[in-house]
Amino acid sequence: MLIFLFSLSTPLQSSAPLDHQSLLTFKAAIISDPNNSLANWNTTIPMCNWTGVTCSPNSQQVVKLNLRAMDLQGVISPALGNLTALVALYLPFNELHGSIPAELGKLTRLVNLILIGNYLTGTIPHSISNFSALDQLDLSENNLHGPIPPEIGMLTRVQFLYLYANQLSGSIPSSIGNLSNLVVLQLLVNNLTGPIPREIGNLNRLKQLELFENNLSGTIPPEIGNLTQLHELVLYDNQLSGTIPFEVVMLINLQVLYLSKNNLSGTIPPEIGNLAQLKELRLSQNHFSGTIPSEVGMLINLQKLNLWGNKLSGSIPVSLGKISPNLELVDLSHNNLSGYIPGELMANLKNLDFYLNLSSNFLQGPLPEEIGKLVKAKAIDISSNKLHGMIPTTLAHCVSLERLNLSHNAFEGPILDTLGMLQNLKFVYLSFNFLSGEIS
Repeated sequence: MLIFLFSLSTPLQSSAPLDHQSLLTFKAAIISDPNNSLANWNTTIPMCNWTGVTCSPNSQQVVKLNLRAMDLQGVISPALGNLTALVALYLPFNELHGSIPAELGKLTRLVNLILIGNYLTGTIPHSISNFSALDQLDLSENNLHGPIPPEIGMLTRVQFLYLYANQLSGSIPSSIGNLSNLVVLQLLVNNLTGPIPREIGNLNRLKQLELFENNLSGTIPPEIGNLTQLHELVLYDNQLSGTIPFEVVMLINLQVLYLSKNNLSGTIPPEIGNLAQLKELRLSQNHFSGTIPSEVGMLINLQKLNLWGNKLSGSIPVSLGKISPNLELVDLSHNNLSGYIPGELMANLKNLDFYLNLSSNFLQGPLPEEIGKLVKAKAIDISSNKLHGMIPTTLAHCVSLERLNLSHNAFEGPILDTLGMLQNLKFVYLSFNFLSGEIS
């Protein structure tokens, strides 16, 4: 019986010396260790007591290597592929360069591979297909190039996939639709091209989809409507065209809808009022036309409303005054809006602590007295409209104001003396009106 037990333990014990040598080989590839983080990696101290090393209590094999933010310079040695019991490899926020060794694909027990924030180059190795147990893969903020390998679709247990801020190119592989456990997908800030694959609609556990700042084209696939758990849909700064699919505005758990800086057109669907959890609605710098649907006023949790730089027309809906009192930012500038500014909108913006921008439209009539309710606003820009009448004295209540632009309108009468009492006010633009006097 004793002999039998010894035979079972021997393979596990015999792996520890290989781990020891592999880590020393990794250390040898580090050319700079300014904090002496690896100073105790030597033959006189047990490997399991080395900085960043965690061993299994039974086998004494390395199960975790965590060298986060230690300013290490050098390359990742292929010898790390010999740590066959490794479950977690954390090397983020160092100064590692060179390529990701294909030999890491031998780490079939790996659950977490975190290499974010280095200077790694080359391509994502195809050997990632061996990471069958992987839960989190983070290769972000490096200099990786080339395509996302289709083998990525074999990581069927992965929940968090971060490849952002690299130089990845080519299309998003359709095999990404195989990642049925995915919760977060971040491919932003790369050079990806082609359409968003329809297979992305298979990821029914997805909560964050961030593909912004790429060169993606085509339409927003209606299959995104299958992502019923989605909280954030962030696709801005691409070349997407077509309309907002009806299916997208039925994602009732959506909290962020950010589609700015694309080539989207058509109208803003009134069904957008169904998104009761929405906190950010950003559709700026597109080609949307028609009116702002009154249903936007149903977004009782909205904090940021950004529709600037479109072709929207008609009046500002009075219903916007019913939007969440937690609204922080409203930007409807550079459209074709006309009519009066609803006093109800101003009255409900008492917690707006960033800015209100209605500039470069065709708004007319007087500036509502309720503008004085914007006591937390840091900036108000209503320039380049057709507003007239006197500047309301209530504007002096906007005590947090740092920037005020009322230029290029038809305001008349004396400039308010009380503007000079706004201690935070740094920039005031009142030119191209019919005002008299000066700010004291």
